[in-house]
Amino acid sequence: MNRGGGRGGGRDGGGRRGGGRRGGRRCDIPEMLDELMPPQEKEGTAIYRFFEELRRGRLVTTRCKACGSLLWHPRAVCPACLSKDLEWERLPTTGTVYAFTTVGQRGKPPITVSLVELEGTSIRLFTPIEASYEELSIGSKVSMCVRKVRGGGVRYVFRPEGGKGTTGRKGRRGER
Repeated sequence: MNRGGGRGGGRDGGGRRGGGRRGGRRCDIPEMLDELMPPQEKEGTAIYRFFEELRRGRLVTTRCKACGSLLWHPRAVCPACLSKDLEWERLPTTGTVYAFTTVGQRGKPPITVSLVELEGTSIRLFTPIEASYEELSIGSKVSMCVRKVRGGGVRYVFRPEGGKGTTGRKGRRGER
């Protein structure tokens, strides 16, 4: 765990391990996060469409038709009015870093995580970010990318726009 004034991680990713591969290189998503992923199969979750859209590089959530609430995370029931009458709504895949830090476990490399405010919305996502602490600042523009995780699932992560994260790759929004 980082105890030194909020700074941590190396500029090169320091041996981070991930569950997926792209172009023969490991992702920067630590395996410890893979185990936190919910079921993604159609039979295993009422929000299957979220993962289906994520595989296509799109970020979606649900909106309640009864009260109009935009829900994050996607839900099967609106927590505001308990309605099950929900519709899917597409969200932007770009945003701004609202806050960030590094976290870790003893014996494992630290990772950078961020609170990202999605462009044009009031939604703030807590997410891994593919950049070192030193590469970020409050207000940094970031884009979503999709990564495969162990077991065939997917997850979203963000990285600085232009692909200037610890991966060293340049890419497009929603890239897999």
